[in-house]
Amino acid sequence: MKKKNALTFFEKLEEKSELLKKWGDDYRLEKKIIQNIIEARNKKGLTQKELGDLVGLNQSAIARIEAQAHSPRLNTIIKLVDALDLKIEIIDKNVEFFENKFYQNFLEEFYKFNSKENNLKKEDIYVYKGEEKNEIQTYRYSC
Repeated sequence: MKKKNALTFFEKLEEKSELLKKWGDDYRLEKKIIQNIIEARNKKGLTQKELGDLVGLNQSAIARIEAQAHSPRLNTIIKLVDALDLKIEIIDKNVEFFENKFYQNFLEEFYKFNSKENNLKKEDIYVYKGEEKNEIQTYRYSC
């Protein structure tokens, strides 16, 4: 099956199943994050080994992450983003952010990690939903 036909097939399946749609959305989000990490690594002129050394991983672990053969833990993504001087933003007009447990857990883990490393306060975290800035409980998010 050609790639375009396969994508059309999976898109049709996603239309029929909320679970498959969720998996597809998660896959596309992870792919976008990984693509941004690869682009940033290349712009900085770093090899996979050099990036791995910066974040405490070996070259093969970075290669598996970049090939999407391994889904990195949140703290690993944060280390990669930090090493590459990237920003993490969650902007998704289609997701009810405040009701989405995944994003709430993400923010909590992000806060725990960065509050120690960068003296981050919950007031410094902003959530963007569409064009508006909205609060999520005590969190706001934009780093």
